[in-house]
Amino acid sequence: MVKDVFLTTDNMPSTAGCSGLRNATPSFEATVIKKLREKGAVLSGETNLSQWNNYRNYHAPGNTPSGWSSVGSEGKGIFVAEQDPRGCSSGSAVAVALGLVPVELATETQGSNAAPACSAEVVGLKPTSSVTSRHGHMMEADEHAMEKFEEALLVMVSLGAVIVDDVKSSEWDHNFCMNPDWVHSFGVGLRANREKCDVIAARWWTDTTAPVSGSPQVSVPSPAYPKGQAVERVARDLITIGPNVLTSIMFVGRRWDDYMVIAAAHSFEKATQTGEFSDHS
Repeated sequence: MVKDVFLTTDNMPSTAGCSGLRNATPSFEATVIKKLREKGAVLSGETNLSQWNNYRNYHAPGNTPSGWSSVGSEGKGIFVAEQDPRGCSSGSAVAVALGLVPVELATETQGSNAAPACSAEVVGLKPTSSVTSRHGHMMEADEHAMEKFEEALLVMVSLGAVIVDDVKSSEWDHNFCMNPDWVHSFGVGLRANREKCDVIAARWWTDTTAPVSGSPQVSVPSPAYPKGQAVERVARDLITIGPNVLTSIMFVGRRWDDYMVIAAAHSFEKATQTGEFSDHS
């Protein structure tokens, strides 16, 4: 199964959760879909998501819950009644957790994959950016805006400006919310080198900055909140924290060091998927 943001040319419309695209059929398929088919993969269906990869909620904050779209209606978590599925790849994580498919193709922007993977007790992998093609993904950058930006740069050059391309921000500033783990730098690789470590482990709620740096990241399930845990709710009264709601550990590494991150995450998973780590009764 695939998240409903990848273009397909079969009988599965590509909608990004928008009912206005319910009958839309693209003229080409996403590169990752083509490659999967070439290797013999059979797509059994598409999964619901937070409409427009959760962009709809940005314009109506607090009113639209994670997992809701005008095509698939409201999706919920499976371990607690009225559980928040989190993220925008919510249907993807739930499909794997329910055993409908062994693996699901989703997307990760900033928690889109990791957050629902945490809620559904499945592993969520984001490889180094550009390892997989994003061609044919419905939420690509606005081509018009990108074109006009490049034209604007040319105008600046004609006026005497010197363009320094691909500038990397290295520090947090006041435009960003304070990170609970006091992470100041966007440079995952620089931080790993400074601390002389192979991977960085973080709590599930941490903004690891992996999406900004393009670094690989893996989310691995860890124990659920215990009985007696105070319940916290979000849009439409869905439970985001409470008894039996899952948590996870995030593993992040340097760009192109995907093997190290996957190996560390897999070792942790093998060592912990017993006892309290798998008991949700």
